[in-house]
Amino acid sequence: MSKTALFAGSFDPFTKGHQNIVDRALQSVADNVIIAIGVNHEKKYMFSLEERLQAIQELYKDNLHVRVESYEGLTTDFAKENLFNVLGNVVDFEGIEVLDLFAGTGSISYEFASRGAASVTSVEINAVHYNFIRATAKSFGLTNIHPVKANVFLYLKSCAKKYD
Repeated sequence: MSKTALFAGSFDPFTKGHQNIVDRALQSVADNVIIAIGVNHEKKYMFSLEERLQAIQELYKDNLHVRVESYEGLTTDFAKENLFNVLGNVVDFEGIEVLDLFAGTGSISYEFASRGAASVTSVEINAVHYNFIRATAKSFGLTNIHPVKANVFLYLKSCAKKYD
C-alpha cells in the first residue's frame, strides 16, 4: 500500500521552503503528497485562494504524486475524511465489526458508523468523553455505536468478541 503525506497550511505564499518539504517527503517518507490549503475566513491573505491553488498546481503539474486541494474547517476533519476515502478503496466498511480503542470524543467511531459498519464498539475510560459519545450517538440515531467505559488494556484482556 502506498504512503500518503498530508501537508496543510495557508501557503500565502507557497515558498521554496514549502517546496523543499514536499520534495523531501517524496524522496524519503511518502509515495504521494496532498498539499491542503486551509481557508480561514477571518484571516487576511496576500493572495486569493484561486491564485494560491493555481501557483502550486502549476509548480507540480508534471508530478502525478502531488495533489493540491483546498478545505474549510479543521485540518483534523480534512485529514480524517481523506484517510477514510483512501481506506474505502481497500476495505468495504459495509457490515464490518469495528473496535475503536482510546475513542476520545468518538470521531473515528462516527465515521465508521456513517459509512455502514454493522457495529462500532467505542472504548473510552474518560467519563466525560464516554458520556459525550453516548449522547452524540443517540442524538444522531447511530444505534450501531456501542460505547464502553473501560480501561483499554483491561478491556482487551477480557474481550472475547472478534472484530474485523
